[in-house]
Amino acid sequence: MKFFDQFWKKEFYQEGSPKTFLKAYGRLSIVYFVIGGVSAVIFYFSFFATIPSIAEKYGREVKNGYPDALVMTVENGKMTKNMPGLLQLYPLDENLIELQKNNTANVGKEEEPQYLLALDETKEVSLAALKESKAYALFGKDAFIARGSKDIRITPYWQGEPETLTKEIVVTLVEKVVQFSYKVPAILVASVIVGYTIFAPLMLLISAVFIALLVFLISKSKKVFGKTFLYKEAYILTLYALAPVGVVTFCLSFVPFISKMPFMTTILVLCFLGYMFSGSAHKTGHLQKTI
Repeated sequence: MKFFDQFWKKEFYQEGSPKTFLKAYGRLSIVYFVIGGVSAVIFYFSFFATIPSIAEKYGREVKNGYPDALVMTVENGKMTKNMPGLLQLYPLDENLIELQKNNTANVGKEEEPQYLLALDETKEVSLAALKESKAYALFGKDAFIARGSKDIRITPYWQGEPETLTKEIVVTLVEKVVQFSYKVPAILVASVIVGYTIFAPLMLLISAVFIALLVFLISKSKKVFGKTFLYKEAYILTLYALAPVGVVTFCLSFVPFISKMPFMTTILVLCFLGYMFSGSAHKTGHLQKTI
């Protein structure tokens, strides 16, 4: 197929076939559409497909962990509840405690939080209150306080109409989240494909500006490509080369260390074009066809 000539046929490049920007960009988009489809399949089976089951698992834990009789109300910037004193919810297992230890801010020297959430209408929020609660987050008398990845944030309650949280409301919210989780894999798959098909080629248009400049300058010596290019010729050649190079870099992304090599795309484009123009019968002049 002529479409694949740009992947391995020297004649495609040496005879001046790459000649229009639209064809180069269109072919690049098609290649990245395929890469996006393959990536979406990999992501789907490695993670996306598990999202509904994860949502169901944690949804059950949220519903079961919320006391049946607990009613929490926020009114005029103050929190009250029908179960007095400190109430600790959702104990954390050892894996979550270790994850939290490495990814959340601590309150001075303290034991790692043992609970996901705590409620205490008797104390105004403070670092001391958060530490005492032994929780990741605390609903205090006057505000909500939670540990972030780098800091601890306090959010005052609203001053408007009273809002009440009950077991029935929690169950309803969880069920809605679980139902939506079944749509998430399809949404993520579509997002991956769109990202690769539209946004990746657009980003490569910018990268191609600088790579093409190198191709243009290197061509002046005629030692690598056997001929000289105008800059616009070098730019379109670069776009064509980015399609097969994109396939190679995608495959190399699964190889440790190599995938993180700096300027890998630039190096591969230069090597690819150098190979395609090696042994060119025309050692001087620009590409035969007008771009």
